[in-house]
Amino acid sequence: ETIRSKYYPDSPFFYIDYGLIPIDEVQRMPREVTTYEAKQTGIPFYGTDIRPLMPDVTTDNLDRGSTNELTLWGLWSLLLHIPLNVVRQQSSFYEDAVFLYSLYRSMLVIPIVFLPSKGILLPSYQERTDYIATHSSQLETSAVFGGEFVELMQTALAAKLSPQEAITYGEMLYIYEMTLNLYVQLLQYLINAEEEDFSHVCSSLLQSDLVMKRQSWRRELYELLIGLRHVPHQGLSALGWIMKPKRKLATCFLLNMHYALLGHLRGHVETSRSYLNTARGYLDRVSLDLYKDWDVGDFMTSWHSMRRCFMTFMVRMYRWNAKSQRHYQRILEWVHA
Repeated sequence: ETIRSKYYPDSPFFYIDYGLIPIDEVQRMPREVTTYEAKQTGIPFYGTDIRPLMPDVTTDNLDRGSTNELTLWGLWSLLLHIPLNVVRQQSSFYEDAVFLYSLYRSMLVIPIVFLPSKGILLPSYQERTDYIATHSSQLETSAVFGGEFVELMQTALAAKLSPQEAITYGEMLYIYEMTLNLYVQLLQYLINAEEEDFSHVCSSLLQSDLVMKRQSWRRELYELLIGLRHVPHQGLSALGWIMKPKRKLATCFLLNMHYALLGHLRGHVETSRSYLNTARGYLDRVSLDLYKDWDVGDFMTSWHSMRRCFMTFMVRMYRWNAKSQRHYQRILEWVHA
């Protein structure tokens, strides 16, 4: 926090995180994309290089549930980093640049999930983008994502590495729409759904057998304890929460929140309200908190309140500490000085 305040006081992205694990746990690190990337591209800062002790992660032993869960994380990171003044339609040039950067960064999550399903595991954005560009026919990217996919990935990578100059407001909303559409197309591909409109994708996702979480008895136990803790206040409904497909519901919530905001920014009042109403339904099913501030008649207030409520859900689900929660709260409330 001291470094951020001194050197990056106006950046919603700057954050230093760390974790500690015993040396004998290194060999048992989960077979996930993050473990693979750390072993392939991690840089030792001090002491003995422990990367040789880390497990070898391949497409054969990769935890596909945790990989699919990155779909949720990409949508959540984007929702988290949309500047408040963008929602208010009072954004500055810098806030628009933050939004655009968030869009491109979220777009680059797509290949991380998609490529392993084709038997390809690569450790960096650059390598994944280059591979897609040179193997698009074999990967059948046009059939899954449309003919602009390769160009979109190259543009997103270039913009992430060197944030580009300003674009028009209409172009920014177009990129927002394209990002959301890519996520919908990715989900259609993962659940092997026929091409259908967005409203049916969520229902198909909820009915599918797609796994969207790491297989871990500790995770199952932790979520059981969360539900039990809420029984005194919410009764048996808290126990029902344990069995719900929470990550799928969360993904559907996020998609509807994004499409609601896109409609709002384009001035489509009825469409934005319809998506927001649907998002609220998913939020009620996935969150153990009572949601307030719905019938206030103001889109921005309702949308922002639902975003805060969902942040509480994410903090609880993923065992983030109070410091992390303060960091996310700061991002939600951030405005360019």
